[in-house]
Amino acid sequence: MINWGQKSVGTKGFSLIELLVVLLIFAILIAITVPSFIASRPERNLASAVDIFATDFSYARAKAQQGGTRVFIAFDMAPDERQVEGWWDTVNDVASNAGPSGTPSGSYINSNNPGVSRTTNSYFVVQERPRWIDVDANGLKPYDTGFNPSIVTGQAPFTYLDWLNQYDAWGGTVDYPVEPLYPYDAAETFSAAGPEDGAFNDVSTPLIFYPQNLGLGGSDTDDYNDRWIDGPNSATWDAGDRDDQAMKVFCVADEAEILSFDRTVDFDPNGNRIYTHGSDSPRMKDQILDYIILKKVKLPEEVFFLNPWKNTYAIGWEDVDNDGTIDDFKYKDMQFLQYLITFSPNGEVYKSEWTFDPEPFPDGNYYGQSHGRIQDRQEASGIHAIYMVIAETMDFGSASPTARVMVQENKKANSQAAGRAFTYWTNSGKYYVDDYTPNDKTHSIDRDDPRLDLGNVSPQVAREYAYRQDFLSKL
Repeated sequence: MINWGQKSVGTKGFSLIELLVVLLIFAILIAITVPSFIASRPERNLASAVDIFATDFSYARAKAQQGGTRVFIAFDMAPDERQVEGWWDTVNDVASNAGPSGTPSGSYINSNNPGVSRTTNSYFVVQERPRWIDVDANGLKPYDTGFNPSIVTGQAPFTYLDWLNQYDAWGGTVDYPVEPLYPYDAAETFSAAGPEDGAFNDVSTPLIFYPQNLGLGGSDTDDYNDRWIDGPNSATWDAGDRDDQAMKVFCVADEAEILSFDRTVDFDPNGNRIYTHGSDSPRMKDQILDYIILKKVKLPEEVFFLNPWKNTYAIGWEDVDNDGTIDDFKYKDMQFLQYLITFSPNGEVYKSEWTFDPEPFPDGNYYGQSHGRIQDRQEASGIHAIYMVIAETMDFGSASPTARVMVQENKKANSQAAGRAFTYWTNSGKYYVDDYTPNDKTHSIDRDDPRLDLGNVSPQVAREYAYRQDFLSKL
C-alpha cells in the first residue's frame, strides 16, 4: 500500500548558493554578449538593407519584363545646396547658371565631387505606363460627338493631340482632362489647388524632383533654396511657376506647354485638332505616359546610400595611335544617387538621368518648352555599383538642412564590414554584393590625380595605378 504522507527519500533541491552562482554566470554572459550584440546592430541592419535592395532590384526588373514598360529606381535625395550645379551649355562647352530658354541645346552635368546628392536612406520604385484611349467601331474617341461606348472595338495611344481635343471638348465643370501624371504629394497639392481647380501639373507638388537650377537666371543657391528648402508653400509650386515644371522628376508637360505645341490650331472636318507639319511641335504626336509609384522603401535604421568620395575611377589607358604616348583614358562613374536605375522590358538594366535637352519647334525656336525629361546615359556595357554604408562612417555636419555629409576618418569608416557595394551588370541585370570600405582612399585615382599624366609609360604599368577594390576586379 502506498503511504501518501511519506516524503520521498533522496530528493534534493538547489541550494541558495548554487542558484546565485548560476545567476552570476548568466549575468557575466549577458555583460559580455549584449554590448557586442548592440554594437553589431548597424552591420546587421546593413546586411538586411542589401537584401531588401536586392529583392526590390529583382522586383523592378521582373515588373519591367512582365509589363512591357520601363521601371525605375529613383533615390529620394536631400542634397547639399553647395553641391548643386548648373546645366551644361553644349554650344559654348561651359557650365552655366543661365536659364535654358532659347538655348539650342543643353543637358545637365553632375558635380565632380561628390555629386548632386551625397546620401539618402530611401528610394522609390516607379513604373512607366503609357496611357490609352478607347476607340469605337466608327473610329470615334470619347471626346468626339457621337462616340458610342457600347461598340468600343479597341484602344489607341493617348497623345498630346488627344489631350488637346479633350480640353477643347471640356465643358468647364467636371471631368477636367487631367494631364500626364507623375508621383505627387496629394495633401500638399490639394492645399494649393487640386486637379479640379484647373492646370494640374502647374501646381501639383511632386514626391521627388531633381534639385538642379532650371530657373531663368539667378544663382543655383537661390533657386535651390526657394524650391527645395522653402517648399511648395512659398511662391513656387503653389504659384504655378512654369519653371518649376522642369524640376519635377518624371514630368511630361504642363497645360500651357501642351497648348503651345499646337501653334497653328488647325482642325479637321470633325472639329478635332490636327498636327501641322512645319509649325507645330513634333511632341504633339508623342504618347502620354503616367508614372506610378509601385513602392517607397526606407532602409533600416543607421543605414544609408552614399555617393563615394570620388566621382570616377580609372580602369585603363590605351595608346590608340601606337606612338608611345597614352592618349585614351577610360573611366567608370562611381556616383549613382543623381541617376535613375532603368529596367527595360528586354531585361537590360542601365543608368538614366533627369536632364534638360529641349526639342525645338520645326521653325527652330524653343519658347514654351521648359519641362525636363529622362535621358539614357550612353555608356558601354559593364557593371555599375550602388554603395551602402552605416551611419557611423559619416559626419553629417551641423543641424543645417544643407549640411555637407562627409566620410569620417574613424575605425568604422576604414572597415570593410562598414559598407557594401551592390554591383549589377547592365546587359543581363545580374548582380552581386561585396564588402566596401567607405574611406578607402588608398585605392583611388581620378582625373585630377597627377599620375594620369603618364607620358610614355606603357598601358600595362599605368593600369597598376587604377582603382582595384575587390568588387571592381570582376570587370
